Formats: sequence, structure tokens, C-alpha cells
Amino acid sequence: MDLARDDNQFKTHNPVIHGQQDPVYYPEIPGYSEATATIVEALLVGVRQKFADIKTFTRELLLRFTADEPDETIQGLSSNIKTDQAREYEENFGSGNA
Repeated sequence: MDLARDDNQFKTHNPVIHGQQDPVYYPEIPGYSEATATIVEALLVGVRQKFADIKTFTRELLLRFTADEPDETIQGLSSNIKTDQAREYEENFGSGNA
């Protein structure tokens, strides 16, 4: 797979019909705080240990995120992402307190 940097996005070419290649663009990976990155890594490692193929891996992640009562990892992740978003907003626009 050929990866190249293009306008703050990753660009990858995938073969399509008749051997032609069209670019597929992926957004940048968001920056996480260290605490959030640790939770994300723990979640992914835990699911990978139980579910090796992409179909069951994805299914398990979706089930965890959409559960009526999410486990502690999902609750922690949700809380940290909200905190990361608030921190990023304040860095870009200030706290809003004049």
C-alpha cells in the first residue's frame, strides 16, 4: 500500500476494477491525552486477545460501546474523551470566562 502525506490527510491508493487506482483519503488520527491513549490501548488489546478476526473484533467493540450499561473501560474512555475535547476547545478558543 502506498501512503503519502497530502493536505493534512493520509492518502492511500487501493486497486479497483481494471487495475486502476483511485485515491482514498483518511482523516488524521486525533490527539489523545496520555490517560485517554492508555484507556484506548487497554480496550483494543483486551478485545484483540479474545477476538482475532476483524468481524468479531468490530462486533465486540460495537457491543461494548452501545451497551445499556457500558463497562468501566468504556465509561472511562467516554469521560476522558469529553475532557480531551473540552481541553482542546479551551486551547483553541479560551475558557469562555471573561
